[in-house]
Parts: sequence; structure tokens; C-alpha cells
Amino acid sequence: MSERWGHKPTVTTGEKIMLESDFFEVSDEFINLANDLANEWAQPMLSASIMHAAARFNAFHLMSQNDAGDINTAIDFLTTQYRQMLIENLRELKSGQPDMLNHS
Repeated sequence: MSERWGHKPTVTTGEKIMLESDFFEVSDEFINLANDLANEWAQPMLSASIMHAAARFNAFHLMSQNDAGDINTAIDFLTTQYRQMLIENLRELKSGQPDMLNHS
């Protein structure tokens, strides 16, 4: 989503435009929920649950599209995006960039 991941700072979904700040706000809501759940559940289980939920939601989203197109292309796109985001977040955490601390 972010330009630091090689993307434009906005995403158009139908008639809605999501700004980068909106993207991080929504993302932060999921992180806040995970942080709340961490009081009850172990981090490895939460991490696996988040990945499962993302996979399930993305599968539903892809299948609900009238023209889902090539599923393998969509899978390649989503897994590439996840890999890039994971690498960037690890890089930011390792370097202790203040920007990362504002989005987690």
C-alpha cells in the first residue's frame, strides 16, 4: 500500500478511495485487536490466526468478484504483497525507525 512498498499512496475500490493514512488506520485497528487478544492468547497462535483470517477474507473477496480472473495470478499478487510488507516491517523494526512505532 505504501510507496515504500512500491505502491501508489491511494487505492481505489469501486468509487471509494483509500488514502495511505486510512490504510494504516484500518491496519492499526487489527493490530490493536491482536494486542488486546494477546492478554489471553499466545503470540504464535495470534499470528497464525491473523494469517488464516487474511487468507479466508481474501479468498472470499476473490471468489465474490464477478470476474475473478486467473486465481493463480491473484495468489501470486497477494503472496508477493505479503512478502514485501513483511520484509519492510522487519527492516523497520530492526532499524528502530520511529515511523514503524507510529503504525503498530
